[in-house]
Formats: sequence, C-alpha cells, structure tokens
Amino acid sequence: MEGHGVLDSVSYRESGQLIRGHYAVPHSICDVYNKYWVLKGLDRYRPELSAMMLQPLDISQQVTLLISTFIPQTGPGSGQLMTLGIKGINYFLSCSGPPNTPFLKLETVVEPAKSLKTISMSSDVARFLFYKRDSSNTTAFESFLFPGWFISNHRNKDISTAAMCNGRKDPRSVTEFNLSRIRKSVMKPDAPPV
Repeated sequence: MEGHGVLDSVSYRESGQLIRGHYAVPHSICDVYNKYWVLKGLDRYRPELSAMMLQPLDISQQVTLLISTFIPQTGPGSGQLMTLGIKGINYFLSCSGPPNTPFLKLETVVEPAKSLKTISMSSDVARFLFYKRDSSNTTAFESFLFPGWFISNHRNKDISTAAMCNGRKDPRSVTEFNLSRIRKSVMKPDAPPV
C-alpha cells in the first residue's frame, strides 16, 4: 500500500493532475436499510452491482469495496476524491453518459495500479472519480464529472441495481451508506500459523 503525501499546490495547478494517496483500502458497504452490494452477471458481457438484504449465512457474498484516495482535495468542503474498485476482480465503478442522465457502471481497468495512479481532472479517466461525502455516521458518493448525482440503491425494491440518482432527497432512492474499513485479523501470540 502506498503512503500519502502533500502535493505542492503550484505544481497541481500547472499539471491538473490528481495523485493517488492511499491505494485499495478494503471496506464493507451497505445502505442505511442494510442492503449490501453483491456482484451479478460476472459470466456475462456486462456485470452489475445489485443491492439486497443478506442473511447471516450469505454475508460472504457481499462486495468488498477497494477505496483509493487522491490528493489534493479540489476545495474546502468538497469531500475526498476517490476511486471505487471491487476486490477480487479488476472492475471499478464509473459514472458517464449524457449530463441529464448519467449512469453508473462497472468497468475493467488495465493495470489499475499504474493507470489510476495519477488522474487528469480534464481526462476521460475522471469518470472513475467520486467525492466521498460524510455526514454524521453515513457516507454518500457523488460523481466528480456530474455534480449533484449520487450512487444509490432503490429504496422500495428487495433487489435492485446500484445506479445514479439526481440529488440526495429522491424518495425512491437511498444515497446514504454505512462504510467500514476492513482490518486484517490479528493472530493471538500463541495461535499456530495458518
């Protein structure tokens, strides 16, 4: 895992580049109604994230989100810029499409450790960037390219596809998520090695 540092603001203005600070930190994620993301259709051309409630025995199906943060932040109060990858496969969430109806999709990235190390804010790769917006105990993810559009789950469906919604107050959509960093389990000193 890479460390983080401080980027000189003059060089940032000249280059327009964001530099990755932390790389692929694992997190569990569910919405405030306890719907977890699971992968559907990995054997098809275009896989998707589905949101659903999971029984305790099925919890292993949930997606582990790999969060990579970028520096510098673009402005005070704007949130932390990041990419959102899926552990175990080479897919990242992206937001693209027409300005009035952008869509969320999973995209393969060739050599993500290299190709997403720096991102020009004016490049096509900026579609992978989201602002992490925290409020009290929850987190929302806003598209960098489409301000005001947030990753969401459908509020009233038992199983729904993760999507983008306009604003955080849509009564059909849930944009607030519980995000928890996954830490490696610590072995007891007297435990035998695995």
